[in-house]
Amino acid sequence: MMRNYIILVFYALVVLPAIFGFKSSIQNGKTMCKEKERHALLNFKKELHLDFDILSSWKDNRNEDCCKWPEIECNRETGYVQRLDLNLSYTDDFTFNGNMSSSITELQHLKYLDLSYLKGNIQIPKFIGSFSNLRYLDLSYGGYHGKIPSQMGNLSHLRHLGLGGNELIGANPFQCANVEWLLNLSYLRYLDLSDVQSLSNTCHHTFQLLAKLPILEKLYLNDCNLTDDNIPGLSDSYMNFSTSLTVLQLSHNHLTSSKIFQWMLNYTSNLQQLYLDNNLLKGTIPNDFGNTMRSLVTLALMGNLLEGTIPKSIGNICTLQEFAADDNQLSGEISEFIIHNNISQCMQNSSSLQVIWLSNNQLSGMLPDLSSLSSLRLLYLYGEIPIEMEYLFGLTSLNLSRNNLSGEIISKVGNLKSLEFLDLSRNHLSGRIPSSLAHIDRLTMLDLSNNQLHGKIPIGTQLQTFNASSFEGNSNLCGEPLVTKCPGEETSNRQVPTTDAGDHNSIFLEALYMSMGIGFFTSFVGFVSSILLLPSWRETYFKFLNTLILKLFMWWKQ
Repeated sequence: MMRNYIILVFYALVVLPAIFGFKSSIQNGKTMCKEKERHALLNFKKELHLDFDILSSWKDNRNEDCCKWPEIECNRETGYVQRLDLNLSYTDDFTFNGNMSSSITELQHLKYLDLSYLKGNIQIPKFIGSFSNLRYLDLSYGGYHGKIPSQMGNLSHLRHLGLGGNELIGANPFQCANVEWLLNLSYLRYLDLSDVQSLSNTCHHTFQLLAKLPILEKLYLNDCNLTDDNIPGLSDSYMNFSTSLTVLQLSHNHLTSSKIFQWMLNYTSNLQQLYLDNNLLKGTIPNDFGNTMRSLVTLALMGNLLEGTIPKSIGNICTLQEFAADDNQLSGEISEFIIHNNISQCMQNSSSLQVIWLSNNQLSGMLPDLSSLSSLRLLYLYGEIPIEMEYLFGLTSLNLSRNNLSGEIISKVGNLKSLEFLDLSRNHLSGRIPSSLAHIDRLTMLDLSNNQLHGKIPIGTQLQTFNASSFEGNSNLCGEPLVTKCPGEETSNRQVPTTDAGDHNSIFLEALYMSMGIGFFTSFVGFVSSILLLPSWRETYFKFLNTLILKLFMWWKQ
């Protein structure tokens, strides 16, 4: 008896609570979030002091399952929170005025943390380094300032780290120890340090440091005040970029030496995207650049002081889709590297080139046959307009403005049915505007101003909708939307009132016939209803019909 009693007590105290506890953590077959983590998230939300309740789904309800909150993702088996995504890039007028609560450190199973675009005004908290299981961390454009805490070096499993677009300082005024914590992140594949200052002033070994990250694939160092001193020596034996790096962005810095190109050739041959735009680069592009950088998809060199010719070897980059070198001092024949692309081993893949920007240089000569570049979408060039351009059916944007173009606009420009943007302004184009231009229905931006065009602007569904400024500066051009009338248009203008009168008469007759129809229908319905509903009307109507039929019969018999 005593034995059975002990078993019953054990069952009541141990087994039943375990069963009910298990049921409370599972709902509809899915594991619910941990109560401790739910409270941590609610405290985190409370201390953020959001401008508006963007986290309205986070409710303090005992039965609330935080795993169902839109910004949260839990492990389906354990119920632990492993993803917190507060990326607010989709909001414009939003800031938070509070603090980042350390309660969030309860989420020790977190693998993904995105606190970007919060637009606050705080420093990155040191406790951010306590998430030992974190794989993804994005704090970009979050309004963070001050030093980057070295505790971030504890995130040894990190694959993605985004710190760009803030006001962060990478090092103190006298040493570079504050960025050496990056060496602990040996699994890092994506690193964005854009806008991080003090990387250049005192840390001349920035690239050597970053090159020690063995599998880094994407590196963003835009607007970091980098100078030539940060470019490593060509004999540096610690560079590992050649086998891993595919994206390198160094835009908006203070690089001046073409030495950067030699460094690329030695250490980064697998690059797919290279951005060196808006620096102060001088000198020439190496002739063998395209022979080594055979994997490039995007090459951005615009906004520098580069001189010399465009190397023919760039035509050997069969994978190249976008080449931008506008706003430099490049010279020589514009056709050379495009022709080389067509006759080189890339002939079968020449259609991969989609975007060419070469305006505002000192290039000369006529454009070559572009018909083989069937994938071309954007064209910003210098030279004469080749007739072969009419075969670029996929072209959506064409900008040849501010050059010395002469001759006429190609007559079959209307074949470019996909064209949405066309700017031929400030050239020396002559002749008439082709009538086929009026057949491009997708055209949303047009500028033909400041040329030597003449004749009447073709009439179509599109051209007359553009502002007169799109055609001004052509003294012999006439017709709408310009105020200048073409010869013979005055007569047609006097006929306009007649046309308008005819339109008014047509509208009047249409209204008259419509009102007559409505009146007949109303009278007929009223008459039939009266016969059906009023016996006296019905009797009188039938008597009238009988009399009428009798008289007709007698008349016909006579």
